Amino acid sequence: MISVVLATYNGEKYLPMQLESIVHQTYKNIEIICVDDLSEDSTIEILRHFQRQHPHLISIHIGERNLGSRKNFERGCRLAKGKYIAFSDQDDWWRPDKLEILHRLITSRSNLAFVYSDAAITNESLNITEESFLGSIHRPFEGANFYNVAYENMVMGCTMLAATDFVKRALPFPEKGYHHDYYLAIMAKAMNYEVDYINEPLIKYRRHAANIVGRDRSLKVRSNYKARTERRYQEVSLLDFPKFTDQKLLRILRGKLEMLDSILHKNLINALRYYWAYYRDLKEAGVMNRKVMRSDLRLIFRGMFF
Repeated sequence: MISVVLATYNGEKYLPMQLESIVHQTYKNIEIICVDDLSEDSTIEILRHFQRQHPHLISIHIGERNLGSRKNFERGCRLAKGKYIAFSDQDDWWRPDKLEILHRLITSRSNLAFVYSDAAITNESLNITEESFLGSIHRPFEGANFYNVAYENMVMGCTMLAATDFVKRALPFPEKGYHHDYYLAIMAKAMNYEVDYINEPLIKYRRHAANIVGRDRSLKVRSNYKARTERRYQEVSLLDFPKFTDQKLLRILRGKLEMLDSILHKNLINALRYYWAYYRDLKEAGVMNRKVMRSDLRLIFRGMFF
């Protein structure tokens, strides 16, 4: 069985279309766990309407306090009874065969933490604006050696199908910092799992002003260098390092943490020392990205003038 964890919060505008796309999946052995984060609009009424139509398919769980998206997804994962978990946002649209295709892939071999797909990007009206989220310039996470997870996320949570055993090993999700998809990608590499990827858009990802992540760049307010460095430091510092069995990734991420800490403390010599060690380890892992490397070098020197 696949447990679809649907996290909702004031999602009345787009929720009915997303629910319709889930209940009409060609893969039928599913449960839909709706975890609501104290919505103040008609979201609960919409969920109950669908539950009356599909009483054996849908369960509704309303929080006692507002948790935020990360912890709301975590609550849904802890309720999952299926062997696999699919994460659902409240405002997308799934292709009818999405779960069937992902299930076929994740059951094709052992030691897969999760599988995922590409997504088509749309506007608020679900008209496609970009045929591919990843495009042709990115390197997807595949197999066992995706060390580029140390500096970039190629996974959209709404395209994932994850092994429940892996997810529950990786829990809890951090309250701040990495979102659940990026966190799970890091923990999959950290705990020596493999992942796999379908180079095909199995969902339409709706981009609008209320997106938590993936918002159009023109709608974002850019933070200053100090705030961005503090945020990056917090993200890495909140990782569950005791669970790491991949020592190479552990060394890489601890080096990144020391580099960011040195920048925040305006220690130029240490920042440069950890910078070179960090990118040496990335080069040895075969995932060097010179654009990111130049960006971090600029960050070090700008950091001296925060």
